[in-house]
Amino acid sequence: MAKANSATTGEPASLQDTTTGAATNNQPNPEALQKTAKPQAKKPSEITYSVAELAGAARARFGVLPEVVTTAMRVANKAKATLPEAKQIIEQFTKREVK
Repeated sequence: MAKANSATTGEPASLQDTTTGAATNNQPNPEALQKTAKPQAKKPSEITYSVAELAGAARARFGVLPEVVTTAMRVANKAKATLPEAKQIIEQFTKREVK
């Protein structure tokens, strides 16, 4: 597709759409606005937390000491996790058999 120049459209080059060569009216494109609208907020279960953050909420969230969270995450070789992942890791760690 050949680009139109200002001579063929009658519009100054600054008002032409650079992708199609069509004249623009300096109004926002509604389709472009929809694409750049607010990003959807992540669900709490999708947010990843560091080991320090998880350990800070150990008693309230998981009912264990912060040291248990830190050790469980270290054994699982995880530096970050979502709340459901962390809960599963901690449960597996606390229920495992001691040799």
